[in-house]
Amino acid sequence: MEKDFGGVKVVTDRMSAPYLGGATIDFVDTIEKQGFTIDNPNATGSCACGDSFS
Repeated sequence: MEKDFGGVKVVTDRMSAPYLGGATIDFVDTIEKQGFTIDNPNATGSCACGDSFS
C-alpha cells in the first residue's frame, strides 16, 4: 500500500496500514536526541528498544 504525504511516499503492507493511521513523523535535533521520532496515538505501550508497540 502506497500513500503520499505532502510529496513523501510511504509504503506499508496492508496488515500494518491500520495501525499507522494518525501517526506523525518528525525530526528532532536536540542535545538529548537526534533523529526521526514517531508519535503513534494507536500505541498503548512499547518495548524498551522502541522497535515494537502494542
